[in-house]
Order: sequence, then structure tokens, then C-alpha cells
Amino acid sequence: MSDLTTASNLSTQHAHTSPILTLVLDEHTDVAMSDRPIFGTTVTIRDDIEDLIGHVLQAGLIIGWLNYIDMAKFACLSDNKHYREAGVYFKAESNQLMLAKSIMLHGVDRNMSHSKHLFTFSARQSKVCAINANRTSHQNS
Repeated sequence: MSDLTTASNLSTQHAHTSPILTLVLDEHTDVAMSDRPIFGTTVTIRDDIEDLIGHVLQAGLIIGWLNYIDMAKFACLSDNKHYREAGVYFKAESNQLMLAKSIMLHGVDRNMSHSKHLFTFSARQSKVCAINANRTSHQNS
């Protein structure tokens, strides 16, 4: 898949792993899964998101579409039931729900339209090592 680009000359080492969080919606916001935005649905999550479980997803990846709402309808819930700002991990841009930072996707709730729990994830900070014939450069992503 083009959104999960990997190259043979890049190696990723995880510098830090965050606790597992659940992206949740408020109880009055409807959600569905599809391969494109659904007219009249407030939040549409891409229907192939389950294929991304177990992968590190890079910032900027589109994970869904929004119908005129902002990140205030979302929150992140920790295992011990504490809320965190969803805007730290996700962003709304041009009616698209995107990753604001790299995450590891752990699971998807197929019953999200009733539970309002979309998926579980943890934030990732990666140190990417780009290798070429002459030099090696390190960057934080």
C-alpha cells in the first residue's frame, strides 16, 4: 500500500513507545466505515483500516473523512480511563481525518457505530536512518 511506504535503504528503530490509547467519539456523532466519504455521515473511517493493524503509520496518513466537524468531537482514552487531547495525535484538514504524528495501530472496533470507540493505538517516535553509498544521516520523524 502506498500510504505505508518502506524502502530497502531505510531502517526504523523505535526510540519510545507510548501507552495504548483508544480514539473515541462523543456519543452524538455518527460514524461509518467506507472507502470514501459517506454523504450525511459525520465521520467516515477508511474501510481498509484493519489491514493496517500492527503497522507504524506515518504522520499525514489519511484515516478517514469528516463532515464539517473538528477534533473537539474526538478524545483519546487511556487504559486507566483518563482522557487526552485527540489533537495531539490526529488532525482535521480539508474534511480529512489525518495522523498528526506517527502511531502504531493495535486494533479496530468493528462495532464503532455503537461503541464510539474507533481503534486502539500508541504514539511512536521513530529514529529513521537513511543509508546511501557515501554517508548516513539520522532524523527524528
